[in-house]
Amino acid sequence: MSDRLTKGTTMSARFPQTDNRDRKARAIWPDHCHSTTAIGRVPHKLLTLPAKGVFMQCKVLSFLAPKLCYQRPRQNSLSPTRGMAVPILDGIICTSEQYARQRESGEIHCLTRGQSIGLTIVAQTGLLSLLAVLYVFWIILLNIIQHIRYAPRNKWRFFQQPVDVLMFSLFCADIIQAIGAVMDIKWINDGKVEIGGFCTAQGVVQQLGETSVAITTLVIAIYTFIGIWWRKGTGAVFVTKIVILGVWSFIVIMVVVGNVTHTNKRELYQSPTPYWCWIGDNFLKFRILG
Repeated sequence: MSDRLTKGTTMSARFPQTDNRDRKARAIWPDHCHSTTAIGRVPHKLLTLPAKGVFMQCKVLSFLAPKLCYQRPRQNSLSPTRGMAVPILDGIICTSEQYARQRESGEIHCLTRGQSIGLTIVAQTGLLSLLAVLYVFWIILLNIIQHIRYAPRNKWRFFQQPVDVLMFSLFCADIIQAIGAVMDIKWINDGKVEIGGFCTAQGVVQQLGETSVAITTLVIAIYTFIGIWWRKGTGAVFVTKIVILGVWSFIVIMVVVGNVTHTNKRELYQSPTPYWCWIGDNFLKFRILG
């Protein structure tokens, strides 16, 4: 009994005085099923204790693992888990078919209640960051309008120093990065992260935002070092424009090449990782490069 149960196989559960569906119900306990309770971390071996009935079993499970709930799946003749009861972590709203897909492939990830709360914090932080950067752009726009009205046309320039170019690039990257975080609201609402058009869009936005923020921050650090140590480069606005243009060109090329050359759905280039969509685990080189 113990050897077969510890490998995540099925276990028959007999329910007296119940209908045919309950008599045929089986419990699937994957290897990673566990819970942190007041008595410590309960392994799944303890969660597969036989019970006299469904109510007794739920009572035992609720005592040993309150973070685990027992849910009977929808009856579907095409479902591979028809007639089987799948244990689902607290807060997961996925169906049994979706939960089985999560175990078999990386196409979907069902969010627990704790993961949804964590993503909510990420989405809220991204929204605050987005609003803050938009407010900064609004102030910049007002200053531009004021300078256009009162400053001589021959002397006014949008970028007057290299730091203006660098900060403008960083603010643009922050906006894209914040949009990628705000897109997590869909996964929180659905209770799962799944491949598809929205997943691909978020992966592209995340790749653009994360990479551009990182590289622009690196360029700012290099410029700061050169300006402080060698006292050079403080007035090279044109050179800074070329550098930033090269940075964004590299990022866009990497995003386009990665998504165009990996259009096969089996490759899962943009896939759950697992709490949002980004470059899949099988593409480590593209993760490092862009």
